[in-house]
This record gives sequence, C-alpha cells and structure tokens, in this order.
Amino acid sequence: MKRIIALLLLAAVLSGCAVGAPDVQPPEEGGRLTVYTCLDESVYAPLILEFESRTGIWTEVETGTAPGLLSRCGDGRCDVLLGCEMDLLAASGEAFLSLAGTGASLDPMCPPSDTFAPVSLRSLVLIYNSRLIRQNPPTGLRSLLEKAWQGQIAFADPEDSDFSRTALAVIRTELGDEAIEAFAGNLSRLLPDTQSVVEAVAEGSFCLALAPEDAALRAMAEGAALTVVYPSEGVFRIAQAAAVPAAAPHPDNAAELIAFLQGEDAQRYNLDKSGLDPVPEDLGRRVERERFFDAAAAGQEQPSLMALWQAGWEERP
Repeated sequence: MKRIIALLLLAAVLSGCAVGAPDVQPPEEGGRLTVYTCLDESVYAPLILEFESRTGIWTEVETGTAPGLLSRCGDGRCDVLLGCEMDLLAASGEAFLSLAGTGASLDPMCPPSDTFAPVSLRSLVLIYNSRLIRQNPPTGLRSLLEKAWQGQIAFADPEDSDFSRTALAVIRTELGDEAIEAFAGNLSRLLPDTQSVVEAVAEGSFCLALAPEDAALRAMAEGAALTVVYPSEGVFRIAQAAAVPAAAPHPDNAAELIAFLQGEDAQRYNLDKSGLDPVPEDLGRRVERERFFDAAAAGQEQPSLMALWQAGWEERP
C-alpha cells in the first residue's frame, strides 16, 4: 500500500518544520478514503494530492492490475475502484453501488446500470519500434493477424490486464470470432501488464503491439523510439471509470472523489498532463475516424470472449 505523503512533506518544508517533527496522525474514520487503482502513478498521484488538499480527506492508494483489484474490491476496505476499463466493470456491475444522486455524470458511454462514472478516455492504437521496423509497418488491426509478425507482437495476459481484454473485444468486433484464434497464434508469450508491453516494444524485445495511446505518448516523451499508428479500421475510444464497491466503508467520501475527478480542473489535467483525454466533448480533442466502444455489450460478452481467447491460446502452434 502506498500512502500519498508528498503534499504533507511539501507543507513541512514550506512551514520550516524540522525533519524530526512528530508524524502527522490520520483523521478519524469519517475523514478517510481508500482507493484501489490500476492507473500509472504519474497519472493518479497529482490528482489524489490535489483532492486531499481541497477536501482534507486522508486518502490511501493501493495499486495493482485491474482484474486483481476487482477481485478484492469487496473486501470492506476499498472505497473507490479507479481507472478500470468500463467493459471489465460492466461484467461485474452488481458488485457496485448506484451513483444516481451522487452528482456523478452518468455519461451515455456508461452502461445502463448507472454504477460507473467515466473519468477519462484513451485511444486504442498500434505502436511499433521505429528502429526495428523501417519498411511495411503495420497499418491496422488486421496487420496483427499477418504471419509476418508471428512472435513479434507484445501482449499482456488478459487474465491480468483489463486493457488486453478490451483489445480482444475490439478485435472480435472488427474482425470476428476467428480473429481471436489467429491473433493468439501470432503470440509467443504473454507479459504481465500494459506498461510492460510498451516497455518491451520500446526496448526492442518485440516489434509491435496494441497499446493505449496515453501510455505510448508518455514513453515517447521520455525518449522511447516508438511510432504510433491509428488503426485503419478506426480509432476506438475507451473510457476508464470509477466505481464504488457495495461494501465501501466511506461511500460519501468516494462520491466526493468521483465528483472531483469529473470536475473541469481534473479533466483539464487529463488533457494537458497525462496523455489521457477528458470525457466532456467541449474539453477534449477530436480524433479522426473515431469509433464508439460499447462497454456495456462488451461486458456482457466477456465470458464468451475469454473462452475464445483460452481456446486460441491453448491451440496456438
């Protein structure tokens, strides 16, 4: 578990407090909040710090993979599950409280159950290592089925990665059930998470991958030799969401965090700093050939999708 303490340290420096000053004690139970998130620390930490500063709510953050956190979010500790792809949440909607009446914006991209609030958007793109691929680069999802790329595609295990499940859902939507088996047959091994996928392509362990645009842009800003390709089939826009588990001990504080994350300041931070896009259209950027991803339908179809994936993975050459 990670305690967000940078704000307190900054306050100590500004006030001239000595290093050996007494530890700041957490508030009473009503002033606390526990967030489980799969977001990158560079994305969530500034937002949580600002939320703490504005509200005084003592916020603890626990990180992990989205499926792993989802399996534990009913433990009576988690107040907010933050950053999961919405199709994963849609597959487990009964595990969460309704957000109706909390002030959260129930965007049209939300499933009808009203248990999820979108807090950011990301685009599904292809990335490749521009040092390794100099001719005939991939152009779209169908490129991932070409035997020329067999063993050279990085992919995270969909048992551990919600983005991988979403990517499989998009492949199935565009190319059909048989494409799942063909895609699995082009893979040599699975990586633990999406960040590992981006790093593996940047380092040259693999040549190309499906990836979230924001993760690729952050890696490129740090000097990674990556090229981003917007798929010829269209660019699917995926919503990341926040949800409040039914067993959340501090649901009111959870609703306050969600309202903050959906507010204009946090949404502009997505646009300006994180590589993610804000949810409101008037704040976001338009993407050519933008495609709507039906998270509700994908959530309902996730069991059959994972069965297709398992069959394809086990039967690959």
